Amino acid sequence: MSIIAMLMSAAGSGAVSFLAKMAHQGNQYQTSPVCLASAVLGYYHADFGVIAGELFKAVVTKFTPDGSVLWQTKLGFSVASYPRAMVEALDGSKLYVLIEASDAPSGNVGYFIACLNAADGTLLAKSPWLYSESNTAPYSLYIDIDGNIRPCGSIIGYRPFFPKLSGATLAIINLDSYNVTSGYGYGIGTETGGNTVVSSMTIWESGGAPGGQKGNLLRLSGTTSSVLTNHVFVSDGGDYYPYSSAIDGANNIFWGGRCNIGTGAYAPILMKIDPEQNVVFSKYVTGGSSGCSVEVDGAGNIFVFAEKWMGDVSSCALLKFDGNFNFIGGYKLALTGASAMVVNQFGGALSIRGSNLCACWTFVNSVSETAYPIMLVCATEGSFLKPGTYAVGGISILISAISSVPMTALAMTRYAATSGLTTSGSSAVATPVIAIAVAAPNLKIM
Repeated sequence: MSIIAMLMSAAGSGAVSFLAKMAHQGNQYQTSPVCLASAVLGYYHADFGVIAGELFKAVVTKFTPDGSVLWQTKLGFSVASYPRAMVEALDGSKLYVLIEASDAPSGNVGYFIACLNAADGTLLAKSPWLYSESNTAPYSLYIDIDGNIRPCGSIIGYRPFFPKLSGATLAIINLDSYNVTSGYGYGIGTETGGNTVVSSMTIWESGGAPGGQKGNLLRLSGTTSSVLTNHVFVSDGGDYYPYSSAIDGANNIFWGGRCNIGTGAYAPILMKIDPEQNVVFSKYVTGGSSGCSVEVDGAGNIFVFAEKWMGDVSSCALLKFDGNFNFIGGYKLALTGASAMVVNQFGGALSIRGSNLCACWTFVNSVSETAYPIMLVCATEGSFLKPGTYAVGGISILISAISSVPMTALAMTRYAATSGLTTSGSSAVATPVIAIAVAAPNLKIM
């Protein structure tokens, strides 16, 4: 097995985890590596990196559950190309990858979706370009209960943009965007029952809400895409960014991100919003860090990945809470023996399938400017990691238990939002021409 570190779970279930460093060099400015975990089919990792001196390419790798490499696919342009998110087809037969590049027909940054065969990584289809004349940026990808593909990002004037594409053909169904003055679409998901939930950050004043950067929650009908509810949540502590979102089986919505704590510094913010759009929980982590991402398992437990834990720029943290954010346990993961930092302002990528948690992030040595894409797979039950020092492809990662997470309450005021949807101001005309190289499984976990 090409596994460099085995982390035996202390849960008594005999679950085995692995910790891996990708063999290629990642990008030191990478914002959010993406991953997807499937308990049966394996685990996916994607980032943009250098392999054998090539220009930065989107590199997608699939692992078996024991850590062996099944296949690797590089999706490259004449310019750098960056994978931003991935999602599996409902039957697990396909993998959809959201890719950003500056080859859009407008001459500006655009993005498209590539559909890969989950069995061997070959290219099955690609969507038209999704772009505008300026300010196009993708952030997340989701598949709804009908199998339609929903990317989420921003478009003209940094307006949240969340089109719908056919999962079968990648043809465009609609080009919905949120008609606000300025904002970023960060997360998209589906409630039980099929309604779509869009989480974004907007900068505007409406319905008495003060200006500044604030979280916006937009709920759309799963059948007609009409607006069901639309609210902004204003913090009494200043600006904040809901980078990450998750929805549990009871339609509670969880946000993770970062907030300005009033000193020019940022801290991870965690929020829970009930199905009636009431804020149930809103706190930030006291003592540092920068941002975090969230994911929810089938039992309603919340997993949080936070970067730069408690001000230690060479570390990150993986935390577990119950559905009301009562702390259950967690671990700090630190890169040792070098001056380094974690460069994921989104906190890292998390995904849960069944009882398996998959996390990806990037350590960067600030002296050599070498980037280390890291992937961790562990069980969600019990004490899900084993403390210790692990040699990982020439670097050393120290895992230590976290006994508590200090938090400070952050009051939120809800305001009704009035801006609606629009399908104007976006283009999707040209099919992207990309060079595909499906490699033998030569990406080694060193």
